[in-house]
Amino acid sequence: MYGGYPLNSTVLSEQQKALLDEKAALILQHYPDAPIIIEGHTDNSGTHAINMLLSQERADVVKDYLIQKGIAANRITTVSKAEAEPLVPNDSEANRMKNRRVVVRIGNNE
Repeated sequence: MYGGYPLNSTVLSEQQKALLDEKAALILQHYPDAPIIIEGHTDNSGTHAINMLLSQERADVVKDYLIQKGIAANRITTVSKAEAEPLVPNDSEANRMKNRRVVVRIGNNE
């Protein structure tokens, strides 16, 4: 999981990039043929339509980053979850930031 996005942002932080570098190395070494599913999430700020677009953009940015790290594009599927699956209640800015995230799953299990 790669969270902590500022409101309305799709830009990867240096910390997120470092975590994605580790995930890419793991995928390339241990799961060279497994499908990758990238889920984009938002908090409950804004409209559902905007959150769908924003969460899709977050997932797409991560997909592009993983492609740059050597993972084949045809292995990666992106999904927009918007505000539908919060980790925590959206009752504070700290919690909303936790809900603004991207989840990278390997195959159907991770």
